[in-house]
This record gives sequence, structure tokens and C-alpha cells, in this order.
Amino acid sequence: MLLTALLAVCCASGALATAVPFIKPCPIDDSPCILKAANAALPKFAQGRPEMGIEPLEPMYIKRMVNDNAGLKLTFTDNYIKGMSTCTISNLKSEILSKKSHTLTFKCPSIVIDGDYRIDGQLLLLTIQGHGKFKIDLRDVILKVTTQLGKVTGADGKQHFNIESWKNSFKVQTSAHFDFENLFNGNEVIAKSILEFMNTNWKDVLAEAGEPIHKAITGKAVEVAQKLYNYSSDDELYVL
Repeated sequence: MLLTALLAVCCASGALATAVPFIKPCPIDDSPCILKAANAALPKFAQGRPEMGIEPLEPMYIKRMVNDNAGLKLTFTDNYIKGMSTCTISNLKSEILSKKSHTLTFKCPSIVIDGDYRIDGQLLLLTIQGHGKFKIDLRDVILKVTTQLGKVTGADGKQHFNIESWKNSFKVQTSAHFDFENLFNGNEVIAKSILEFMNTNWKDVLAEAGEPIHKAITGKAVEVAQKLYNYSSDDELYVL
């Protein structure tokens, strides 16, 4: 199921019929009920919810993802992320009453990202530079997201949940495959050697350069969840 829709649904899985009619009401900290309701409602969110300002979510579009540290400058632009509709929730913990937080763990069999890249610097002690089209294929991804919640008064005068902060962890279990066109200004001999090295050492490559990808994906998910919170007040979203 689509990651951003999953997070949004889990945030709304206590909704009353007048707010989000396709979601079964659940008590605010009843994690098993929320998990079941979320999976049942996902297709509605994946289609997009114009009334909430949520666009269709497959493929996911992210304008820019940047890794800029002392040794490596890497920018991805006009990114299309496909395969998010294969994600499912493997675990959910709703602790809004006790800790003001939601924690969700997602399993995604396949995530494919393509777009334009520009890279210059040191990657795993190797000099690398180039620009052009890229494709990254990730297999068996585990993504864990925790959101910390507060409340604000909405334009309707009611209390609405507000995501004050979030954190995530990201792990690729099976493999990652990288394809970057026009490395070293089209020098195919050097490019082939570098790509072979990257694909052999994919875990190390992701550890050093993968953060902008999973941070951007998680950020998009949080953005969708916040749109849902903006749309519905707390007593419309949960059985309080």
C-alpha cells in the first residue's frame, strides 16, 4: 500500500463518519483497530483526496533531494518514485494519549526512483563526478516513522492535531542497484568500473549517500498526514 496514504490513514483511522466516511472509527490508542482500519481504507487515499489537497500518490513526485556534506555534493531533481503502492504496514503503535506519538513500520518489496542527478566529490573514498539521468532500484525496504503530535486551534475554531516533529529509520534488506548515465562526462570504461563497485557495495553507498532519499520520502508522507489533520478536527478523527 502507498506509504504516504498509509501514514495519512493511520492518523485518521478513528474518524467519525461525518469527517472521513470510508474509515472505521477506532479508540485513539487502539493500535490493532487502527491498523485494520487503515489497511481497509488505503485505496481511497491512493486515488488522491482533492477535498484534503492530497494528490494521487503513485508515482510519488519529489522535486529535489540533496546530499551536501564536506566530501560529496549530490543532487537529485524531478524525481519519480514508483512502487510505493506495494508497501504495507508491518507494525503500528498509537501512543497519542501517553506520549503524543504515532510509530509505524512499513515494508516495501520494491521502490524504484528515477530522475536527474548531479554528483561531485568522494563516495566511499572514490572520486566521482557526473550529471544526467539516474535510476535506483531498492528491494525489500523497511521504513519506520515516528511522529510527535501537538494541537492547534484551526480556522473552524476547533482543536486540530499538528505534527511538531518526526524521525525515521530506513533499511534495505535485499539489494540496491544504481544506474547513473554520463558519469565522468561519458567515459564508459571508468563509469562501468564505478557502477560495478557501487552495486557490489550497495549497503555502504546507501549508508553514505542514501539519507536524502529516505528523508524526502518520509517528509512527503508527513506532509500528507498534516493535510489530513488540517482538514479534520481531533474529535472528528478519533474516538476520544
